[in-house]
Amino acid sequence: MAIRKKIKEIIIGRELSVEEKKIFKMLEDEKNKLEKEITKLKKFYDYGTADSENAQEIEEFSGQIGLKSKLDEGLSEVKLAIKKIKKGTYGVCSKCNKKIDPKRMIANKSANYCVSCKNNLKVKIVKKWYKFPWMKR
Repeated sequence: MAIRKKIKEIIIGRELSVEEKKIFKMLEDEKNKLEKEITKLKKFYDYGTADSENAQEIEEFSGQIGLKSKLDEGLSEVKLAIKKIKKGTYGVCSKCNKKIDPKRMIANKSANYCVSCKNNLKVKIVKKWYKFPWMKR
C-alpha cells in the first residue's frame, strides 16, 4: 500500500493535500466503475432471424448506444478531472481559467467547467444542431 502511494506521488510529482487525496480516490473509483460498466455492455446480441426478433435486437442495441455514449462522456470527464488534480489545476474552469464554485465541485467532483461556461457550451451545441441545412428554422 505504501509503495502504491509513493508511486502515485512520483507520477503526480507533488504531495497531494488530504482533500485532493480523497477526491482523487473518489475519481479513481468512479473511473473504474465506469470502465466496468462500459465493458459490461453487450455488443450486438443475436436473438434470431425472424423479423420480430430483429426488432428486439435493434431496440436493445439502440438503447445501449445511448447508454454507452453517456458512460463514455462521463469517463472522459472523470479522466480529465484526474489529470487536473495531477497538474494542480483541479477546480479551475477549463474554458475561462476561473475558480469553479465550490458548491458545484461538491455536487459534481468531475466538473471541468464553471456554470457559466458549461451553459455557454450547451447553447453552442444546440445552435450547432439547428444549423443543419435540412432543419427548419
